[in-house]
Amino acid sequence: MIGARLGLGGLVLALAATAAALALAPMPAPQVAPAPARALPAAAPRRARPTAAMAQILARPLFRPDRRPVADASTAATSMPRLSGILRGDAVRLAIFARSSGKPVLLGEGGRLGGYRIVRIGRRAVLLEGPRGRLRLVPRFAHETGAAPPATMPKPAAEAGILVHPGPR
Repeated sequence: MIGARLGLGGLVLALAATAAALALAPMPAPQVAPAPARALPAAAPRRARPTAAMAQILARPLFRPDRRPVADASTAATSMPRLSGILRGDAVRLAIFARSSGKPVLLGEGGRLGGYRIVRIGRRAVLLEGPRGRLRLVPRFAHETGAAPPATMPKPAAEAGILVHPGPR
């Protein structure tokens, strides 16, 4: 048994000496091949100028089924009354248009205004469809458009005979 221990001890010493010799020996520097030189392009490729067809394609909304551009209020006819408000409730959806005569016009979905038909009354906008395509109007107050305020102020709801329910408390 003593012989086996001496043999095992000698093996451990030999392995330790080999490990120390390898750890202390200088290692040769790795040979790195130089990277091949890459040729630079002579000039950046020129972009094509947008054509009329490209402009027409880019003007069509990608996520609309009919792919027709929705006109903004700025493209509307000048005779179009200003959308001054939207009323939405459980059973009613009305758009309020201010006219130059002072009396507002209240219209629901499907109603007609000039050559336009009201397609949808949303929470923040009204979508119209007419001779110039679709038109999206957002409510604008008179001071935003530079229009003069009305000559007569509207009556409060109670004086006008409109029943006002205060809602749940």
